[in-house]
Amino acid sequence: MNNSLITAFLNDTDENRKLTAGFLNYASTNFSLPSFPVPKPFRLVRSVYCNEFRLISEESEPVTLFYIRLFDCPLITSVTFPNVKFPSKNPAQCMVWTSLVPGHEDAFKFLASHFFLYFLDQFNLVVPSVTLTLLAANFWESRLKWCFDSKDIRVIHADLKDNNINKVEPKTWKEFMPLWSEFLYNCDASDEPEQYFLIAKDPAFLI
Repeated sequence: MNNSLITAFLNDTDENRKLTAGFLNYASTNFSLPSFPVPKPFRLVRSVYCNEFRLISEESEPVTLFYIRLFDCPLITSVTFPNVKFPSKNPAQCMVWTSLVPGHEDAFKFLASHFFLYFLDQFNLVVPSVTLTLLAANFWESRLKWCFDSKDIRVIHADLKDNNINKVEPKTWKEFMPLWSEFLYNCDASDEPEQYFLIAKDPAFLI
């Protein structure tokens, strides 16, 4: 199931309930996210098959309220960053979705931030210039802004236009913003994105 279908199904309450029931019955296990106490009446669960995590309501017919998943992308980065060494962490893409149902804001507070830190300790994260929802754009912009306040995280921008690979490592938020604005302007549904951001917290990372 591709990302747009996942979003469409989760946005539909009836489909959300069906998917959530199947996930709980056949593919899930309880999960504890470091430093994040799950408020009641919610549960945090993860897939037993992949890096998929959900915050789920505890009710007779539960629904998924927060969804986040990592996708491996070694081929993308091998083409985009042919001279980059990933000695200790594999590259991965991240998809995030949050319910807009009123009354659940407290359950989501800081959850995306905690997942970002959790993932960054295990992977180098790749953001491709594919179609982004407003939620996804806000998620990445806030995460990237935080990166520039951290000394041990690097942000690399790669532009593949005209079959050339142009890589830039912005050192400040001011240097980053023009790249990010152009990146968002060029986001589309293409199967071959022309721009990427790589977020790396890897002592052995080379470029």
